[in-house]
Amino acid sequence: MLSETFRNRGLIVGSLVYHILYGKDWRGILLGEKDLEKGLTSPNCLALIRMLPGTRYERYFQKNYLTNSSITDTLGYVSAKWVYPIDNK
Repeated sequence: MLSETFRNRGLIVGSLVYHILYGKDWRGILLGEKDLEKGLTSPNCLALIRMLPGTRYERYFQKNYLTNSSITDTLGYVSAKWVYPIDNK
């Protein structure tokens, strides 16, 4: 069951998503979520994202400063507040 943050945006597991700060060149598939303890400055939910092959940010999670949130070069966690669905219109 996805959190309220995802449901309000119409996201389900398998949705194509983009990162609001990087734009629609940053594309991935939402695979799940991870709830965290709520803090004043910390995110309360992380999105598990698999980056799409052949895109500009395919190896987004390879960056050194993302070591805590990366699982592989193409799979990792991003704060849910930055993830939005790609409109297929």
